[in-house]
Amino acid sequence: MARIEYSKLGFCDALPEEIRGTIEMMAPQFLAETWPVRFVALLSMLEEITDQVEEAGRPFVVNNWVIIVSGLLEHLPRDLSSPECLALMRHSALEPLRQSAMRESPCLDQHDELLRSKYPQWSVVEDLLREYETWAAKQSLIKRH
Repeated sequence: MARIEYSKLGFCDALPEEIRGTIEMMAPQFLAETWPVRFVALLSMLEEITDQVEEAGRPFVVNNWVIIVSGLLEHLPRDLSSPECLALMRHSALEPLRQSAMRESPCLDQHDELLRSKYPQWSVVEDLLREYETWAAKQSLIKRH
């Protein structure tokens, strides 16, 4: 049984017009789809874009992808029983979504193993997200000094 969560956090309102436009264009198309279909589309989008840029540009691509995913999560009803939705929520730029996902998926290793077995490209995206998080942490240290 689906457990739906829906809330507007005002995130999209603060985004640059170009990114907000992308989210607003994608949201109605995604609304008609299930979370597994949305998940595959978003993973494919990230893989395709990162394959087209040099390694040094990947963190910026992943950053934009995380922003788009976060905006879509804000626009779409979130299914807390969907492993795909929860995985995207865990990597959102929005802390309330990350916390909600963590409450709903306490056994992360099992959850991620399920996603890896069902969606082989999830491993690639996990690697990109880990690299991005490392890069972002280094950037925050550099900017503090």
